[in-house]
Amino acid sequence: MPYITWMRNALLAGVSAIVLHAVPAAAAEQLVFTFGPLRPAFSIDELEAFAAGGRVPSSMRFYLNVSNTDPDVVRAILSEEFDLSLQFVDQKFNTLLGEFVLFQMGKIIHTPSRQANIQALRSALVLSVSDDNKISLIEFMRNYPTQELHIDGIKLSQVARNLRQVSNDIREVRSRIQLWVAVGKDFLSDLADCNCQ
Repeated sequence: MPYITWMRNALLAGVSAIVLHAVPAAAAEQLVFTFGPLRPAFSIDELEAFAAGGRVPSSMRFYLNVSNTDPDVVRAILSEEFDLSLQFVDQKFNTLLGEFVLFQMGKIIHTPSRQANIQALRSALVLSVSDDNKISLIEFMRNYPTQELHIDGIKLSQVARNLRQVSNDIREVRSRIQLWVAVGKDFLSDLADCNCQ
């Protein structure tokens, strides 16, 4: 193994160990959204109870009403489980491309100090999938290795807007392809019926 690769792996292992061992017995306790100067915070315990079918936490009611968001949609987003194997997380998120993905995610989901974001995200992923090869958003938040998990609401809304635009672009391209295929079929059908000599 080349020396630089060995040093990089050793450094990553060391930083991950520091992050994991610095974690208090109860990891994330609060989810903090930042919208410029606004910083609403929500208890992970309350969110977990809500995701399991409980009542809407009082700290969330105002924000759900203002954003006209259905609590059942939020509950579904928090509790929906996705299959994700520990082997996949280990193999993919310990590569250069995987670290780039974590780096980009760390711009939105980050530690209070905005430091060691890659290690914190990787740690939360590993802890979440390690027992059952499944992950949910609430489980990820619970396993995040700092007492506060911060989400940059402005950057998150920019990503959502970009994804909507990409989705609209894909729909438009698909519609054009379907039109071209229909026109092409008609043209080929007319050409087959033609007694041109």
